[in-house]
Amino acid sequence: MIVFDNVTKYFPTKHGRKYILRDVSLTLKTGENVGVIGPNGAGKTTMMRLICGVDIPNAGRIDTTYFLSWPMGLAGGLQGAMSGRENAKFVCRILGEPEDRLAEKLAFIQDFAEIGSDFDLPVQNYSNGMRARLNFAISMGFKFDCYVVDELTAVGDQRFREKSAKFFKDKRDEACFIKVSHNLKELEDECDSALFIMDGKLYYFPEIREGIQSYKDVLNGSTPPTLNTHLVSKRQHVSGSGKSWLGALASVNLKAPLFKRKPKGHVLIREPERAKQPAVPLTSPAPKPSMPEPSMPPPAPRELVCSPQVEEKPKLDRFAHCTDILERMLDVRK
Repeated sequence: MIVFDNVTKYFPTKHGRKYILRDVSLTLKTGENVGVIGPNGAGKTTMMRLICGVDIPNAGRIDTTYFLSWPMGLAGGLQGAMSGRENAKFVCRILGEPEDRLAEKLAFIQDFAEIGSDFDLPVQNYSNGMRARLNFAISMGFKFDCYVVDELTAVGDQRFREKSAKFFKDKRDEACFIKVSHNLKELEDECDSALFIMDGKLYYFPEIREGIQSYKDVLNGSTPPTLNTHLVSKRQHVSGSGKSWLGALASVNLKAPLFKRKPKGHVLIREPERAKQPAVPLTSPAPKPSMPEPSMPPPAPRELVCSPQVEEKPKLDRFAHCTDILERMLDVRK
C-alpha cells in the first residue's frame, strides 16, 4: 500500500513555481498495478522518484508498506569507472545478498543483460542500450514487493523486449508494478488502474481503460465531462501526527502579535499571577559597630643619594690646550 498524505511538489523557476503535485491525498491498494500517463514534462518521472524516496516532497509525506525497487529507468544508477560486474556486486552487497549466493546472482544478471564479455568492461564504454539492459537486469535480479518502472521495457531489440515482457508477466503473481510508459497498449494489457498527471493535478481512474480514453480525449483538445470527478488534488484535513509541520508553519500569521493582551489594567495572559506578600515596613538598618582601624607606622624617609658633580674645565682652557697641540704639530712639520 502507498499513501499520499497532502503531498505537494514544485520546482522554482524564473516564472514562479512549477507544481508537479499539489495537495494530493491518495491511497494505492496493496497488489494494485498502476499505469502512469501524462504528456511530456508533466512530472511522471518526478512522481516515481517521490514514491521510491529518491526525492522528497515540499509538503506532506508518502508512506508505504512495500519493499520498493529503485526507479528503473534508462539513465542513472551506474558508476562509469566500474565494470558491469563491479556495479552489480556493489548493489548485491548494499541489499544484503549473502556471499555464498553472490556468484549465482552475478551469473543471472550477466545472462539476462545479454552483454557477454563486456560485463567486465567499464560501464562508461557501454552504449545507451547496454547500460539500460544492465540496469534492467540488476533490477530483475532481486525480489521486490513493487517494481517502479520508467520507460524501461522499450529497451533493446525485439527479442529482448519480448523476454522482458514475459519476465514481467511471470512477476505479476508475486509483485505489483507502477509503470510509466507512452505505450498505451502495453499499459492497458498489464495495469489495473491509471494515474493521469497534468498541470500539477493528479487524476485517479480505477479502470485503466477509462484513464487511457480520458488521456486521449485531452490530447485531442476535448475535456471529458467526468474528468473532474477523478481529481485527487484536493486538500484534505489531516489531524494528529500526520499533519505536515511545513504546512502548519505556512499557515502562521506572522503579522499577528506574539502575545494577546487583556483589557487595560491586567497583566499579559502568559504571565502567571503572583501571590501578594505582606508589605514589610522600611526601617533604617542598624548601624554596624565601628571597628578600630589598625594604625600603621609612617614610612621611613628615604635618603637622597646625589652623584658627585664633575667639574667641567672652562672653555678657555680647552681652547688653549687645542691651540698648543696644533702649534706642536706645526713645529714637527717644519
